[in-house]
Amino acid sequence: METHPIIWFEGVLTKKAERAGDEWILKITPSGSARAVTVAAGGAEHENNIRENARAGAGIVVEGVPCEDDGSGFDVKARLLAFMPSHDDPDGTETEDE
Repeated sequence: METHPIIWFEGVLTKKAERAGDEWILKITPSGSARAVTVAAGGAEHENNIRENARAGAGIVVEGVPCEDDGSGFDVKARLLAFMPSHDDPDGTETEDE
């Protein structure tokens, strides 16, 4: 059985997520990088999260596996997505946990 390394990174969506067949395509600029990464996310577990949160400029943390050089155009296949700042106020300031 072939194993793939798991990678984690955080960044910012460069544009609104787009639907392509059964998958969502996210263009993300990782923190500290100038190059955008193309992330594919599929399945019901991502559907509502992406619909509600995937807007240009949104912060995001991705756990995924690197895509093979299969010509798909994807750099990473997402396993988990977390949009930020879910714990911040709309003005971007952190809120205190009560």
